Amino acid sequence: MHFFNPRLVQSHSIMPRYDYLWGEKDASGKAIDYDGWRTAYTAYADGESIYPPEVPVPAADSEARALIDFVLNLK
Repeated sequence: MHFFNPRLVQSHSIMPRYDYLWGEKDASGKAIDYDGWRTAYTAYADGESIYPPEVPVPAADSEARALIDFVLNLK
């Protein structure tokens, strides 16, 4: 979630989004609707929705999955 959009975790975060690392499809093989997600996030950030949008689970072969695995192995 934090890599996809850091402002979901900290509303004043200056960390850039890394949503592009998710690629075109999520873990279930469905196309990721980035425009729809950003519209839902904007509604959440503006207080029009009480729930944040679901962050897609990255596909096993995505760059996001590789980054998450790398960070988890740093400990």
